[in-house]
Amino acid sequence: MNAQTNPILRVSCLWVAAAACSATQATWIVTNLHPAGATSSRAFAVDGTHQVGDAQFGSSRRATLWAGSAASFVDLHPGGFTHSTAFAVYGGQQGGSTYSWPSERATLWSSTAASAVDMHPAYASSNNSVILGMGAGEQVGFADVGIRSHATLWAGTTASAVDLHPSDGVWSAAYGVWGGQQVGHYARISDGLHQASLWSGTAASIVVLNPAGSQNARAFGIQGGEQVGFAQLGGNEHAALWRGSASSFVDLHIAGKSYSHATGVYGGRQVGFTADHTGRQAALWDGTAASYFDLHSLLPSPYTWSEATGIYKDSTGTWISGWARIGSGNEEAFLWHEPVPEPATFAGLGLGVLTALRRRRAKTRRASGSAHARPGPSRRTRQAGLARNSRRGMSRAATSTRGLGVLYLSLLALSGAVQAQIIYNPSNDSYYELVETAKSWNDSRADADARSYLGRAGHLATLTSADENAFVMASFSMPFRTWIGGWQPEGDSDVNAPWEWVTGESFTFTNWGPGEPNGGLSENHLDILFNGNWNDEAGWIDNYFLVEYSSAVPEPATAGILGAGFLLAAARRRKRG
Repeated sequence: MNAQTNPILRVSCLWVAAAACSATQATWIVTNLHPAGATSSRAFAVDGTHQVGDAQFGSSRRATLWAGSAASFVDLHPGGFTHSTAFAVYGGQQGGSTYSWPSERATLWSSTAASAVDMHPAYASSNNSVILGMGAGEQVGFADVGIRSHATLWAGTTASAVDLHPSDGVWSAAYGVWGGQQVGHYARISDGLHQASLWSGTAASIVVLNPAGSQNARAFGIQGGEQVGFAQLGGNEHAALWRGSASSFVDLHIAGKSYSHATGVYGGRQVGFTADHTGRQAALWDGTAASYFDLHSLLPSPYTWSEATGIYKDSTGTWISGWARIGSGNEEAFLWHEPVPEPATFAGLGLGVLTALRRRRAKTRRASGSAHARPGPSRRTRQAGLARNSRRGMSRAATSTRGLGVLYLSLLALSGAVQAQIIYNPSNDSYYELVETAKSWNDSRADADARSYLGRAGHLATLTSADENAFVMASFSMPFRTWIGGWQPEGDSDVNAPWEWVTGESFTFTNWGPGEPNGGLSENHLDILFNGNWNDEAGWIDNYFLVEYSSAVPEPATAGILGAGFLLAAARRRKRG
């Protein structure tokens, strides 16, 4: 198959959802990003619908930005330089380097060539610096000091550069950043052995991640409390997953492979490559070696070598950047996309049930003289309608439709269609999860309390500071309204009555929107809006909810958690029927 004339390949595969103990059908969409006229191209990172890397045109390698297709190619190469490459992308900005002999300069773009900003630190020599990773308002990479590279952290400006280089290191580099932490590696002065490294903003904060028995290791990616890279064990490099310490090491290596690397992580999924005598093969893991999935197998047969370089995941799907080549030929940038199945694909799981329910309601309405049956709303319609419903109340028909929506979302959750990401906040040592199942405040609280993650108890999130509020908004794509853990005593709609957090923490920080709280229609429960402002709301309204995991508890049975949502939905159906 000619990848130039067939840029998008749709491949079906059977994916086993271990948590639900059932198999669901998933679809992978593989897109060749190689731009017209280029002799080679590589994609190094992905953020949402955007990917970055470089493409070779003539003798010049040029930093490149894509939006999911080869035709979307944007040339970021600024004038006056010989080469450029973009290694990282986050929130509408891209990081990498520009080169003109004799030096390479760390560069930050804002989606155009003209926006290029030189980020070379003042403390570095005139030789080289590069941005290799990006997070919310932060960039990492390295800058030469003398003749040695030093791991470097920026906060959006040249003047903000921080030298992360450890005192016992020959040289160092940082590759990834997330939530105030950075990962990379350094070589020790004493023996030159590489130490996988985790920093928290300063050189002194370094934590070495090398597991027992590994003298050489490197860390390349970080997100949501997880770090990935490789560790050399028994003479071979093994793809590695950590959760903040050397002792947390998980070996992702696949039996029968020569070596493997993990290069990116997001939402509990890891990407990289495995290698054997035929070359390298792009790989995907879900936290264990047993979860390994061969991304290379999704490519057409001419391609013999591939690497996955970056990953992004949200409730709509997973995107993976990388590149592939045929034999010893030139690289071509690729994008793998696994979308969450559309509701229409769940015919066997819930569509028949929903159709029957709608038909029954329509028949009931016709018998009672109603001329039109009201169909179940989409999630977007339901969210948009909450504001109206909170002010004027809900009719019997609307309440019935809301019950249908809850059952529908519960079916999606049981099928594995709703895929949540859990993100770590190092500033308060808490994890957060946005649960995209619409429930009342009380039911959301009960669900949150029943959850746990990594031995930590769940509860509705308590946003007790401006920093915590900002972290949540930067970490998730928030819907119109989301329940959090604030409330007034039941039945108290006095706007001046005190508010409480479900954890008993002091309710001193607030971020009320204009005119809030206003008491409204028994509005004594707290939600956070899409813009970060707070709003008092009637507790019976169905919203998505934000869970915080902050204290150690025994891990409950997975099956019990999975069943709770369905049983709750069924109970509501009986109550409202």
